[in-house]
Amino acid sequence: MLRKGMKGVLIAFVVGALTVMAGLGIATAGGGYDGYLKAFGVQKPKKEIKAPDFALKDQDGKSIGLSDYKGKVVFLNFFATWCAPCFAEMPQMSRVYNKFAERDFVILGVGVLERAEQLKGFRKDLEITFPTVADEEGIVAARYSVRGLPVSYLIDREGYIIGGWVGGRDWDGEIAYGLVEALLEDSKKN
Repeated sequence: MLRKGMKGVLIAFVVGALTVMAGLGIATAGGGYDGYLKAFGVQKPKKEIKAPDFALKDQDGKSIGLSDYKGKVVFLNFFATWCAPCFAEMPQMSRVYNKFAERDFVILGVGVLERAEQLKGFRKDLEITFPTVADEEGIVAARYSVRGLPVSYLIDREGYIIGGWVGGRDWDGEIAYGLVEALLEDSKKN
């Protein structure tokens, strides 16, 4: 049971949070994911673009392709083991992956100009739980016009690019979780 003073503080906090969310353009009930994309700095493509398929080897030599995840919402992340923003966001991304993996959501990390063996230690050190593959020649990164790191794309269940961004993000925040939730809910409708 909340005391009167605490109840007032809680109500003020909730009203304030909803006001901030509305100011950011974030949908709060059934409004889709566009507000979350905007708040998270995701750029939507001007026209429908099919994500280029690829297959690369993971740290254990297993071939993993983007098409392996058809029917799932995919967060495709290009990174490097030497990239400080990549290093910072990877543990947070693992938490997002763990939270939503049972709901047709996957994160696929692509190590740009990295050898598969390099990914083993990196994954262990950062406790990365989502799949990662090595783009040793940078061919896949070039197909996705990667010019800096990290670069990420969201891909819908049919393999079309929802949007993309350059730079790290705070994956522990409510906006990040809300974005993934909204993408999963919206993609069920289509």
